[in-house]
Amino acid sequence: MWLDAVLSPLRYGDARELQGYIVQMQDITSQKQAEEELLNSIELMKKTFESQMDAVFIFDQGTPSKIIDANPASTKMFGYDKQELIGRTSKFLHVSDKAYDDFVRQLMDSIDTTGFLQLEAINMKRKDGSVFPTELTVAPLIDELDRLDGFVSVVRDVTEHIEDDRNLRESQELFHSTIESTGDGILVVGVNGRIMHTNSRFAEVWHVADSVLISREMESLFLHMSSFLALENDFLHEAQLLLHNSNSATNILDLKNGRVIESYSAPIERNGVLLARVWSFRDITRIKKAEESARLYLDLMGHDIRNRLQVITMSVELGRMLGYDEEYTELLEEIESAARSCATIVSKVKKTENLEQAPLADRSLTEAVRECLDAISSRFKDLRIEEVLSKSKMNVKADDYLAVLLMNLFENCVVHNNRIGKRLWVRLSEENGGYLLSISDNGPGLSDKRKETLFNTRRRYGGVGLHIARQITDKYGGHISVMDRVSGNSSEGLEFQLWFPRCDSTSA
Repeated sequence: MWLDAVLSPLRYGDARELQGYIVQMQDITSQKQAEEELLNSIELMKKTFESQMDAVFIFDQGTPSKIIDANPASTKMFGYDKQELIGRTSKFLHVSDKAYDDFVRQLMDSIDTTGFLQLEAINMKRKDGSVFPTELTVAPLIDELDRLDGFVSVVRDVTEHIEDDRNLRESQELFHSTIESTGDGILVVGVNGRIMHTNSRFAEVWHVADSVLISREMESLFLHMSSFLALENDFLHEAQLLLHNSNSATNILDLKNGRVIESYSAPIERNGVLLARVWSFRDITRIKKAEESARLYLDLMGHDIRNRLQVITMSVELGRMLGYDEEYTELLEEIESAARSCATIVSKVKKTENLEQAPLADRSLTEAVRECLDAISSRFKDLRIEEVLSKSKMNVKADDYLAVLLMNLFENCVVHNNRIGKRLWVRLSEENGGYLLSISDNGPGLSDKRKETLFNTRRRYGGVGLHIARQITDKYGGHISVMDRVSGNSSEGLEFQLWFPRCDSTSA
């Protein structure tokens, strides 16, 4: 039950001394339930309307009753000084004499039948003549001898409440229009397993009959959807599990007719309480076909390029066997070095061809950094590494490409460092609700102009490795940046900074 309560001091008598307190209790359960249902359906996290302090009037038991006291809110609401209110009936607060007479008649009838009067919609008038809507309650004051000692009236200005209701209705209309115009099929199911909302696109994607939706039963709907799947899948069971937890989920569904549907599901919560779950379904058949074509071309190109690189490498070896002069030998080494670089680029691209399909899971960023540092130090014996890593796991949402990301950055710092005595500084710490990984080197650095465009995919100044690092970081919900290791001195090396959001299940 929801109750609206007002506690006000009761002052009467010649001395205007405090005689007690008046507590007005109004059952607004139905109103609150209606508001919650509306807010739930459009998923607006607004606070419900909070009224200002209500106007409270104390009337004597005379006929007609006159005001003997009023609180400060009444003067603010109606625009009168307190002295202008005392000693008068409430006729001047009503919009007309007839309205006042009707009010008095309703008051007497209600007092005789229910013991109080409650009017949910009655217009009243301010001193300046303006009319405004109110909710009004009148209750008798009974003394210790069970005799009528007067009346207390509570007046609430509901102008803003009415305007808020209108805005909510407009927001609801806008919400439904937006949902209907989206290209995704939308399904909202309450935690009780009842279908709360679907849009027309959802019915189109899954060929759902009106009879299935009218039943409002989640079970019959998901069984219908399961019949379209190409492979056996306990779609209903998975949906029921999701319905009662706060995790988001993404799934790729292959249909019998060859279509591919991407499903994304997220909880709807308010104040930490799980209320419902929303699913969106997107037909990605054309996108998947384009990806398959792109992957085929990548395989063909990778195969052809590697074959030609092998021919180049064999030609270089034959050239060395012919034994020409020193300049010719240097030229062969340059050709061989370029061929190796091309092979490395192809290899890096091939490693990440399934990046977008790899599922995310809890992974220890600390362990991944340590493993990659061990690998890089074993490859470059002259490299000196200084690390400051936390002993905690520092879990992030990542996949198997986390090592690719880290190795690309470590290799970039080492391979492009032509100094004797290569150094690498690695620091991992908590920052801004996540984890900050800093990787610095003592290499030649980059100019400010090059740093600004290092991750620009159109310029590609950073090479394939760095752009792959950026792509992986974006997938994890993090961000990557580059700056001078020594502020203001671009010739003293670079510093890469990677920030990853903290995983909810992180434990020290």
